[in-house]
Parts: sequence; structure tokens; C-alpha cells
Amino acid sequence: MKVCRQTRVWQDGGIDPPLVAINVSAIQCKRPEFEQDIVASLARWQIAPERIKLELTESTLMEATQHHCDIIARLRALGLKLAIDDFGTGYSSLSYLTNFPVDRIKIAQELIFQCTTEIRHARVDRAAIRLAEELDTDLIAEGVENAEQARFLLSAGCEFAQGYFFSRPLDAAQATTLLRESFISPLVLPENPKTLVVD
Repeated sequence: MKVCRQTRVWQDGGIDPPLVAINVSAIQCKRPEFEQDIVASLARWQIAPERIKLELTESTLMEATQHHCDIIARLRALGLKLAIDDFGTGYSSLSYLTNFPVDRIKIAQELIFQCTTEIRHARVDRAAIRLAEELDTDLIAEGVENAEQARFLLSAGCEFAQGYFFSRPLDAAQATTLLRESFISPLVLPENPKTLVVD
């Protein structure tokens, strides 16, 4: 796995990101060797499982059979983190929140985009934040593009975010430069005493 290899390169170079995410598709999740490949890669590159976060969309989780659920449960038992990606855009079922021990919920950017211009979007975002609080689960807002959205999320109780407001997508070399400069850090917005952590 490239993610484990890159994490080892960073660690050997004196950079130690606390958590690295892997987007897992439904096709990958259903591959017979999925679990074995992850375990083997962690061992090969000597990466602690708790440093890796698997991100699966709602659709992927809803399509998972009991066999796939067992695999995900075993991987999490090893220490890997589990996040639901694009929350709010899948089958709109909350059953997987009871079936999977989720560490993080990521609100889809479609729900963030109009949070400062459409009251119903704002209400849905606040409800998602309260749901995460009830589940004692971290929540990340995806697709944050401006300071107004960031301020709204902070005021609503969201502490983690990602999006173009913080950075465009980066390749490994660009990410290495930013990590060396400690760019990925809490952001304090003007006129707001709280901090928004860049994920």
C-alpha cells in the first residue's frame, strides 16, 4: 500500500503525521485479499495500525455483506480508525451507525456548500454535528471554501474541517513541504476564540 510506504518515508524523515487517511471504495472492500493486503503492508512498513484511518462512503457501508462487516470489524480491532465519508449523500440510512464502531463522520461538501446561505442546509449541518456529539464521535466538515463557512461551523460546534479554504489537493512532495513547515495546524479565525483543526 502506497499510504503505508509514504508514512514510513515521512517517519524516517523526521515527520510524524498522527493520522493518515485511506479512501476505500466498494470494489476494494469486496476484494478477497483486502484485509490481508492491509495487514501485510502495515507489517512490511512497520506502521502502527492506529496511524491509519479507513474512509468508506455511506454507499460502501450499506452495500457491505456480513463478511465484509466482519473484515472491517477485525481491522478496527487491530487499531485502525474508521470514518464515514460523504455523510448525508448515500442511502440516507443511519443503521450503519449502529453496526459499525465509527471514529469519525465526515459531512459531505454538498451539505456544507450552502450552510451560510440556505437556512435548511445550516439546520441539517447543526443536526449532524449534534448527532456526532451524541455518538461521541469526531466530525469533519468537507468542502470548506471560505472563512464564512469556517466561522459557521465553529459556532455550530464543529472542530475539524477540510477544503480549499485550507489547501488544494497536494501530491506527496507538496504535502511533505507543508508538514515540515507545520502548516497543518489549528486555525484561529478573526473574532472567534475557538479553533478549527485542519484535517
